Amino acid sequence: MQFPALFCVLVLHLLGTLWAAGQPGCGSFYQDASCREDCGSCGQPCCVLEWELDLPALQVLQRLEVVTFNSSDPTSRGIDGLFSFESRDPPARNTLSDCDARSIDGPTATGSTRCALLKGTHKPPGQRMQKFVDELLFAVYETSAMTSKMRGSSRSKFITAHCDNGQNYQTLQNVVLNLNLTRYVQTTLYGCPQK
Repeated sequence: MQFPALFCVLVLHLLGTLWAAGQPGCGSFYQDASCREDCGSCGQPCCVLEWELDLPALQVLQRLEVVTFNSSDPTSRGIDGLFSFESRDPPARNTLSDCDARSIDGPTATGSTRCALLKGTHKPPGQRMQKFVDELLFAVYETSAMTSKMRGSSRSKFITAHCDNGQNYQTLQNVVLNLNLTRYVQTTLYGCPQK
């Protein structure tokens, strides 16, 4: 009589362990956005990430413009219908300009690097969500002829947005996942700490 009860406990324990292992806990690839919540690192909630990419900078720039913002069609709202394209520097499409290396690699860097900057917004669904509009900035720059880096910054626009429940991180993560990259290395530079 004791064997069936012990067997049932063992099976339930095993099923519970398997269920928990399949859940998107903090630190996993499929983690919940709230695992990267920011509560005012930049005065408002924000997140700054950098990605090392195995693509030339112009290809990354083109994918960012076309996939994320669909900047050629002003009526389009990008990958989820909630993005708005605002500006690009240099203004001409598919071009890079010389950027001071110090702005990319820090105050001890010298010379220049080829880069482009894109600015836009991401508005969550719902008319009452205006306080959670995110300002987006992306810098794409060459590291070699076949590799590049991209920095993305998402900041909640209004000071009344005290915590973002991970929305700034989620917005940046959605952008990079929709670029159809085969490989990238992501680094958190500021805000959106991992819980």
